[in-house]
Amino acid sequence: PDRISMVYPALDPAVSGIVSADVGNDETDRSGRPFVLFVGELGARKNLQRLIAAFGRIASRIPHDLVIAGVPAADDGYPQVLHREAERWALEGRVQFLGFVPDDRLRSLYARCDAFAFPSLYEGFGFPVVEAMSWGRPTVASQESAIPEVAGDGALLVDPSSIDSIAEGLLAVLTDEGLRQRLGSRARERAALFTEDNLVRGMSAVYAKMA
Repeated sequence: PDRISMVYPALDPAVSGIVSADVGNDETDRSGRPFVLFVGELGARKNLQRLIAAFGRIASRIPHDLVIAGVPAADDGYPQVLHREAERWALEGRVQFLGFVPDDRLRSLYARCDAFAFPSLYEGFGFPVVEAMSWGRPTVASQESAIPEVAGDGALLVDPSSIDSIAEGLLAVLTDEGLRQRLGSRARERAALFTEDNLVRGMSAVYAKMA
């Protein structure tokens, strides 16, 4: 253990709410409805079928849309599976698939979402979680793989294999104002660890230790 040093990577300044509070521009969204946001590739490990199902279970109790930003991970028909899942829950018009989103619009989405959802089954790191937390967004994230270490106490962790767990987490962060405020505050504090300055200091300490 004394030969291992942990240095976290830095958030991309282009989408970090810690680096700049400029919310960017999203002129393409004119619905005005509140929304829950997911950002990432559209692949099976991202667990989006269960996310849509969980959203479907609580949709009648909230005014929100579910906005999914990202491109397919592979040409395997998975996006069509997601569209069918949305249809199965009668969510036409309330689940939006945005495809590729440039940084300027992504900043706006992070800044404006009422909650961020990331129930991935597996992540090597999970940068979208930290990106959302850098904007102080109440975040519902998976309790599996690398995400708990990355999120710390800045997110509400749920069982990604359970639709009920995801649904309960989403409903909690959307309806409990006290929880929203606590998570938002903790999220920004946690995300502040993932800066370029901290990365440089961490790597410099490693080099100094080896010298």
